Amino acid sequence: MKKTIIIILFALVLTASGAFAITSGSTLITTDTSGTTSLASQFSNGLTLGYVKEGSSEVGVIAWSPDWRAGPWGLGLDFNIPLGGDRPNNIQNIVFRYAEYDDGAKGLRYGVLDNVTLGHGLIMSNYTTRNVNYTILNNEQMGLRGFYNWDIYGASAMGTYSHVYYVAAEERVFPRLTLTEYYVTDADGVNIMQTDGTTKLFPAQSGFGVDATVPIVPGWDLYAEAGQLVGHGNAYGAGTGWAFNLLGVASASFSFTYRMLDSGFVPEYFNIEYESNPVDLTSAEAGNTSKNGYLGTFAVNLANRVEGSITYEDYTDTNPALNGLASAILSDQISATGYYSQPNFASFRSVSLEEGAIIGGSVTYKLNPATNVTVHYKKAYNSDLGRVEETQYYEIGIAF
Repeated sequence: MKKTIIIILFALVLTASGAFAITSGSTLITTDTSGTTSLASQFSNGLTLGYVKEGSSEVGVIAWSPDWRAGPWGLGLDFNIPLGGDRPNNIQNIVFRYAEYDDGAKGLRYGVLDNVTLGHGLIMSNYTTRNVNYTILNNEQMGLRGFYNWDIYGASAMGTYSHVYYVAAEERVFPRLTLTEYYVTDADGVNIMQTDGTTKLFPAQSGFGVDATVPIVPGWDLYAEAGQLVGHGNAYGAGTGWAFNLLGVASASFSFTYRMLDSGFVPEYFNIEYESNPVDLTSAEAGNTSKNGYLGTFAVNLANRVEGSITYEDYTDTNPALNGLASAILSDQISATGYYSQPNFASFRSVSLEEGAIIGGSVTYKLNPATNVTVHYKKAYNSDLGRVEETQYYEIGIAF
């Protein structure tokens, strides 16, 4: 019965496009938000003196991270000089952080990719090429992503160092209806070190889906989604999103999605934890029960001094999951960030809810306009070592 309701809602989203003439300026295929380009040419430099303690490994690091931009072109590099012999894994001397071209209508980016979401995230949500096992970025955490928009159509594609790929197409059928279709695959799966010291291969997996969005009034959308994880069932969902901006002083957004899932389907399968703590779909399917549930998110920004977001999701026969992120400028000299993430469907992962949770943050103190001192902390499961590991990273950053 509920699946029938979701299918009806999907149809209503499609037919509602004929009832409203409000246009939407948003698009579901975009470049990574950290890859925007500036209009003016500039060259910036930053030198960091750091100390990293990762588990039992300790090392000093001198790092230089120049960024170059000229119109739509951009290049970012990291030059790392480790000091000491007992270095954490995979600190590399030269890292190509990104190289890109982005003129708004078309773009191509090689580098670290964050916040990769297709549609409203039924199959791929907030995927990142970063690996939580490593404190310092390296060349194995890279991908290539491109997009092209013309007239009412858009296309996007991605490939990563770890062999995760997607292709997506978008059609703005009417000013008030956007359709997105996509296909995602991991060609060779993920190897994860278990807590008992054994290694488990999570096999190659593919999925595809379609997403429909209709703006009702400016800032308020309705959407519906449907998808399949190949060999593990289908899913359907419908939801609403709302965003509000108060004259640039404050902004807030909220979304709520209800989803109906076949027994083997896990939503957001390709997510921020995929490379370090993926879901065992075979175990999820063994319960032979539908895992219906909901996802809610809320975000707020106060004068660009305080920002925060929270996500809560709960599905049948699994643990609720909570994720939060906050940052604040406490004074002219002090700023702080903090984050907490719980894995959803923890009972079908290699790591328990407690071990799989990620917690971290940083505090920065500005000594003078050109010098910052920052302390970082992170506690997370290291899938290369099969255990929870604490990391501290202290740095002095000098801008010139």
